[in-house]
Amino acid sequence: MREIVEVKEGLLKEIGEVKKERKRLLEIEEGWKNKEKNWEIKIRILEENIEELGKEVRILREMIENKEKEIEEEMSVARGSAISRGGSGMGSNWGCRGGSDISEDRLSTREVGKLRKWMSDKDKSERKNNIVLKGVDIDKVRTEMKEGGKEDWVEWIGNFMREKVGISGGIVGGRVSGRVIIATLENEKVKRDIMGNKYKFKGEQVYVENDLSWEERKIQEQINRWAKERRGKGEDIKIARDKVRIEGKWIYWEELERIIAREREDTSLTRYYSNESHTYIEVGTYMGLLYAVGDLTGYLSTDVVNNISTKGVPPVFTSMFEQALVIKMRHMLPNVTFFLSGNPFILTAQDYIYTRTVNIFKLRQQKGKTAHKKYDNRTSRTYIPNGTLFEIQYDYGKLSGYLSTDVVNFAGLKIINQTFGEAMTEPGTAFLYGKFDGILGMSYSDLSISGVTPVFTNMIQQGLVSPPIFSFYLNRNLLDNSTGSILILGGSDPALYDGELTYVNVTHKGYWQFAMDKVQMENKTLCATGCQAIADTGFSQLAGPPTEISIINTRIAIDVFNGMAFVDCDQISNLPNVTFFLSGKPFVLTAEDYIIARTIGDTDPTLLCFSAFEIATHSELSMLWILGDSFLGRYYTEFDMGNDRVGFAPAK
Repeated sequence: MREIVEVKEGLLKEIGEVKKERKRLLEIEEGWKNKEKNWEIKIRILEENIEELGKEVRILREMIENKEKEIEEEMSVARGSAISRGGSGMGSNWGCRGGSDISEDRLSTREVGKLRKWMSDKDKSERKNNIVLKGVDIDKVRTEMKEGGKEDWVEWIGNFMREKVGISGGIVGGRVSGRVIIATLENEKVKRDIMGNKYKFKGEQVYVENDLSWEERKIQEQINRWAKERRGKGEDIKIARDKVRIEGKWIYWEELERIIAREREDTSLTRYYSNESHTYIEVGTYMGLLYAVGDLTGYLSTDVVNNISTKGVPPVFTSMFEQALVIKMRHMLPNVTFFLSGNPFILTAQDYIYTRTVNIFKLRQQKGKTAHKKYDNRTSRTYIPNGTLFEIQYDYGKLSGYLSTDVVNFAGLKIINQTFGEAMTEPGTAFLYGKFDGILGMSYSDLSISGVTPVFTNMIQQGLVSPPIFSFYLNRNLLDNSTGSILILGGSDPALYDGELTYVNVTHKGYWQFAMDKVQMENKTLCATGCQAIADTGFSQLAGPPTEISIINTRIAIDVFNGMAFVDCDQISNLPNVTFFLSGKPFVLTAEDYIIARTIGDTDPTLLCFSAFEIATHSELSMLWILGDSFLGRYYTEFDMGNDRVGFAPAK
């Protein structure tokens, strides 16, 4: 009997083991089913991404083909222009450069380059709010999760961060990639909070890093090797996500790459450094050329190039100057006099007033060979840190930095608690080599970045200026040194204009925008049913919609090249007036007002004349008329923020 009981117990035990094994196999089967579902989802997502990528490729191919056609048309015009001006050598130069014999292979290289840049930008954007946890025993954590009934990496990351650094909120995603955990955070503030506590992981098995793109990792590896060499020489170097501190000075990776390359390059070769050129203009368009030995890739830039010649051949650029295909531009900015409560205050050309924007920011970094007056918050006892990042998009790139708050001294007045931007990166060379140290926005607060209160609005609210009006008198006679241009805060000066001011109401509180009745030139009426315009002291010329600007320039120009309409300097007096109608009244510009004359060449100077009318290129302003200094120099302008209107009168 006892033996039967033992056999029975043994069988029951075996049955129990079989059941456990069956349960384990069912769990494995369920796990594989779940993995299969996940794979199906991933495959579907990949297929969708491939389809989207195909669309991107098709769009890029169409864009590139259209651009090639435009370039061919422009080059055809340029070839014809060069030949008609008597430069047979120049004609052949244009001919060999601008033909339509661009091969499919070369076009494909450009496409690949654009795709690479697009994918790189996308990669950086997707990783912007990510961090990486390394050193985690992933298998152990997974086992613990299964015992708890679910695999939730977001919850695990939140618990881990709360335990280590006291931060648990703001974790919106989590996944395993290889042997690391990637956490997606709600915003950059959460990321800064976590990375600011990175030191708490020191000596631990688990540590935290930025989630860098493959391109950033490649750069960081190069910088790490370089930093190790410099530390070996006793230098104090610290590496952050996108910048490096060298002996207390922060330098962004992009700039540091150039420094490293310069240290290691063959110094026997002549090289071009855009950051050392005061005429450099960033273009950024990707270029690619296919050679038998490999691809040459890079980015397009615009600059003034010295004469290029071989022995016995006229220099290329001398020929181009002679044919007026290129010109030299000089900017002459007079001093500006402020009047506040009847007292004059001189503002030099190192400062800049810009009515198209409300933002105020100071150039903070000294770059290249040009030194600006810089704001250094470390030397200010009234500085209040803010740290909010900002970006401003211009046609030629983005200006970016962060916000700060301090006391701003302006025309002898102290504006307390004024928030402004500290510019860390500036596009092109307008900011780098301009004589001004910063930009002061004078537009409405609706245009402000990050809800910052503009300087003039703060002056009004703090009782420093009354009434809420400012006005400009722009002296266009550069030979008259007795009176510069004048900005009056708190009103207007009738002694500077004739008659009464004609007012137009502001139609949109962003720019100083208003309705314009029409524009008349001879028997042609533009803006026939009315249109919108803005007054902008930060723009030296006149701009408008493409079709209407083309009508004006076609009538007055003898040649249009690269967007510039050249006129015969001897015929300026015979060119028609252009009349702007505001509130039913005519505001006339003569050819002397809208034609700009420049002398080029030092040894053999040549006078070039061109139209101030240009096509508005900024997408946001492309259908507006922009009345810049060519108009505002002729007409005294009052900006009345209290009554939301702009007043114009003939300037004396």
